[in-house]
Amino acid sequence: MSAILPKPRQLVQSPAILEGLKVLIISDAINNLTKRINLTLKQLKVGTTVTACGNGSAMENAVKHSQPDVIVCPFLTKYIPETIWRSEERPCLVFHPGIVGDRGPSSIDWAIRQQAESWGGTLLQASEVMDGGDIWSTANFPLKADATKTGVYCGEISDVAADAIVDGLMKFRLGIPPTPLDYTDPDVKGCLLPSMKSSDRKINWDMSAEEICRIIRCSDTQPGAIASLTFSEDGTRRAETYRVFGAFQESGLHKDVQDVLGAGTPGSVVGKKQGAVLVSTGDRQGVWITCMKRNKRLSIKLPATSVLPASTVASLPDLTNVSSHSEIWLKQQGPVCYVHFDFYNGAMDSRQGAELAMVLKQVAKMSHVKVVVLMGGSRFFSTGIHLCQIEASGDPAKEANNNINKINDVILAMSQMRDKLVVAALEGNAGAGGAMMAAAADVVVSAQGVLLSPAYRSMGLCGSEYWTHFLPRRVGRDTAYELMYARPDPLLAEEARSLGLVDHVLGRNKHEFQEMLPGFVENLASATSWNKTVQEKFKTRNSDWFDRLSLHRQRELHAMEQCFNSAAFQKERQKFVYKLNDEQLVDAAQENPSLKWKGQNTQEASVYISLD
Repeated sequence: MSAILPKPRQLVQSPAILEGLKVLIISDAINNLTKRINLTLKQLKVGTTVTACGNGSAMENAVKHSQPDVIVCPFLTKYIPETIWRSEERPCLVFHPGIVGDRGPSSIDWAIRQQAESWGGTLLQASEVMDGGDIWSTANFPLKADATKTGVYCGEISDVAADAIVDGLMKFRLGIPPTPLDYTDPDVKGCLLPSMKSSDRKINWDMSAEEICRIIRCSDTQPGAIASLTFSEDGTRRAETYRVFGAFQESGLHKDVQDVLGAGTPGSVVGKKQGAVLVSTGDRQGVWITCMKRNKRLSIKLPATSVLPASTVASLPDLTNVSSHSEIWLKQQGPVCYVHFDFYNGAMDSRQGAELAMVLKQVAKMSHVKVVVLMGGSRFFSTGIHLCQIEASGDPAKEANNNINKINDVILAMSQMRDKLVVAALEGNAGAGGAMMAAAADVVVSAQGVLLSPAYRSMGLCGSEYWTHFLPRRVGRDTAYELMYARPDPLLAEEARSLGLVDHVLGRNKHEFQEMLPGFVENLASATSWNKTVQEKFKTRNSDWFDRLSLHRQRELHAMEQCFNSAAFQKERQKFVYKLNDEQLVDAAQENPSLKWKGQNTQEASVYISLD
């Protein structure tokens, strides 16, 4: 007989149930999911303590110090000590990114690789068997055919985790026990799966483009699929192995595309476009590789054309105008124009910023368009400047300055649309310059659970993107200072709305946001508020207004020049791009002298921009 599996939102949602509960959140690292869970519980007036634990002893010390009512582990791959999971004094709830019964560290990877039609997340009671405890709450969702591992984790899994953890804590408060895991139950579809090995991530280019894309997507963004690529360098054919990311199947029928694919052997690089390279496959369909890195220590993930030899890239045919794949595309529905810019991991480099600004200037000329909706990507709206490209450049300070100016040009192009309502639609997280770009829109609408991280300070920067103009006008002067200088933590969309950084929050998750957004935008296009906003923009955005905006940009960039030349920016940038902590960075600099600071400013950047 089938048991009824416990699902979120079956109970009456009463936030007062959780008020005053003391929760210790333990994770491998304080990732975005951990941050979201912490902020979600704080909104419900739960007392939280968050800690990253590298081993069982650290977990035991955290429990002893915190003395919580409940332990929650939203992102934990390490074994939990028996002293914790066997305790009757306090339950330990572990979130697993898999359907009921699924076990193992590569759950999402296998779901994508094996073409699962649906997947899910499960909140379990910690037990002797990892991922094998009783079930507090679980929920499933359709798995998109083009899903990536990180896309699912940051999207549907994040939504399920937030709902399931709140649901599990409510059941604990109400004295409702978890449901035992029973593998004889026909509704339990999961099983123990092995850790995905490097051999499982190795690409055989004789396979179909569809299958190759699945291997890359199930390995994206970490650790990446392993691919041997064949190309010509200075007239000599050679092959080299890389980690590859960001795969898109070429579906175009243009003769130029078909000709290069037909002429190439499987695994050969045959074309380029917007930093990506096209690789021939066994079925002659072709796969676009967006990003790559060399398969060795201290290598950086970069646009594919920045990793291959320069002579190789120069010799490749440019398929920009004939390929089916594009980073930036428009979708028009009557008076509404949706502008999608799906940059890998949300980072926008100088080339991408220039192209997006150019597209926005073209949209500005479309007289029939009343509302422009900036969509960003599904995983991230935008995360600002491209730190990997900056690190890999010959002059990081110069490239950082160029990069920030290109993003500023995007925001200037938005601001110049006086006859249109500009909407920023946040389906994914927005950080630093990406959050400020959204703040510059006339209307900001967000999915529930999106994280906004306005501050730049963690990277040793004081910020640009006209934040000194647009942010205070949204949240007030004092709150703007607090967000930028005194509060490094991200905001949930709901809190951002209460502050004025976000105007509307749609739906309970990203799926509902996608369904509700078109109707919401249509209403904006027809509402009287459209006339009011556009009339106000025509009235106020005159030459004097743009002169003042230019002064804000100049002051910001003057301060940022100091930041870009600081030791703080180099150190934090390198920690980010090489995935190292402070101690590891010092060791890496001994191995690689290019990581040592060479500038004149060896002090930590401490630059503040006055709003006066």
